[in-house]
Amino acid sequence: MTIFTCQKRHIRPDEIDTAKENKARQNKEAYEIVVHDLLEPLKRKFSWPIKLVVKEDPQGIFHARHLETSYVRVLFDRGFDLFKDGTLKRNIVKIDNGSYTHLRECRELPDAELG
Repeated sequence: MTIFTCQKRHIRPDEIDTAKENKARQNKEAYEIVVHDLLEPLKRKFSWPIKLVVKEDPQGIFHARHLETSYVRVLFDRGFDLFKDGTLKRNIVKIDNGSYTHLRECRELPDAELG
């Protein structure tokens, strides 16, 4: 299984060094949270390999969350965190097989630098 996501903050080449450093720090902290809170628990629970891929997303095309299998793509409009304060929050979940091109574009974005 592969989980694709993007960096928390896009770092533009024309930004001053302190802004770049601050955004890089925020990206690294966000990555570490995802590894600790999502990736590590999934790896403990399931025996198959799970890989996390972080992409650059300067145009902001990552937004809605998709679950893609060999047979179907499911859209979770407001994300996978379906519960808020112990109650089910409103979310739109639908079969979204038309998103194939969009998901391919997301996978083809350049990998983010995490160092």
